[in-house]
Amino acid sequence: MYIWWKDLLVKLTLLYALFKIGGFLYSMYQAYYSLDNPLIPEYLSSFMAFPVYFLIPIWMGIAFICYRLIKRERLMKKWFPYLMIGVLVYQLVIEAYLYHALLIINSYS
Repeated sequence: MYIWWKDLLVKLTLLYALFKIGGFLYSMYQAYYSLDNPLIPEYLSSFMAFPVYFLIPIWMGIAFICYRLIKRERLMKKWFPYLMIGVLVYQLVIEAYLYHALLIINSYS
């Protein structure tokens, strides 16, 4: 039996993951190429881009899992609830703490 809302949620999660990856890539580009002021130290751009190096692979993994779920219906039945709960918990709780922890242990500070 085809359940349309599961397919829709996985596609929306994939789209959201791709937008997050694009946003992180843009913020990394902006960190390196928009600071042309001579009063700003050079290491500041590396400080701003450091957490993104760890967050992009996580969202790429989420996008890959969603792509695999879309391609295989059998995986959709088995892994769908775990994926949705995991993405929700990651987005609401873990990502902010992970970003903050990466800024604390940033080697450029």
